[in-house]
Amino acid sequence: MANSTSPVPQVVEGTGAVAKVNDLFDAGSQPLIGGVNKATLALLTWGYLGGRINGVDVANGTLSLTASTTNYIVMKKSDGVVSAATTTTNWDDSGNYWRLYSVVTGTASWTSYNDERSSNFGLFGLGAPAGLSNPMTTAGDVIYGGASGTPTRLAVGATAGEILTSDGTNPVWAPPRIVQNSQSSAYTLVLDDAGKHLLHPSADTTARIWTIPANASVAFPVGTAVTFVNQNAGGAITIAITSDTMRLAGPGSTGSRTLAANGVATALKITSTEWIISGSGLT
Repeated sequence: MANSTSPVPQVVEGTGAVAKVNDLFDAGSQPLIGGVNKATLALLTWGYLGGRINGVDVANGTLSLTASTTNYIVMKKSDGVVSAATTTTNWDDSGNYWRLYSVVTGTASWTSYNDERSSNFGLFGLGAPAGLSNPMTTAGDVIYGGASGTPTRLAVGATAGEILTSDGTNPVWAPPRIVQNSQSSAYTLVLDDAGKHLLHPSADTTARIWTIPANASVAFPVGTAVTFVNQNAGGAITIAITSDTMRLAGPGSTGSRTLAANGVATALKITSTEWIISGSGLT
């Protein structure tokens, strides 16, 4: 006991002492479940203690260890079966198994062991952080919040060069692309347009004004690029800016620019209040 006085009945030398010790062991036997049983531990035979866990009675037992490696001993949560393996498949499966011991063996006997019953994923451990079970199986996988935030595995991208993006609902691996925002009316850019291309489709033959807002109202980060595309037969697009400065690459002249049909132009924010724009079909 941690206190200076103990509520545990004390053992007094003399008649009945053995029975009293056994009674105390019986009362405190729960922490012994899954522990090493020195009475049956020998060479490559591992002995363990049983007990009652999750409504299941687990008997004392033994396991055969594999020589010259590390053996990972676990207890299955559903039925209390204790097993050993030289791989960490069950050891890392915290949803179905508790960790008991990791045992290092030589050619003919065990040489050392670690009691993992009180580690995070051990029999008496804290387990994973609340709400998190580890779904990972392969190097390079990532975890994302699935339905109701359930930890969900996303396998590493199958093709070199893919990037992690979103399909609007879940993260996905996909080839790099410039996301499109199609507009057929007067339009003022929003923060979500950063890195996108704004398309004026052929079907809209009306001239339109698209405006880059002042930094004071929409603070695009420095380095933001937005591409403007005027599809074949689309009405001319005036690319304007509110109060801040937009310079034409090359001559450095400022002010609004006109993008003709089949034109493409990119505006790059180079300071908090200045953009530079260049492209084809841009005047």
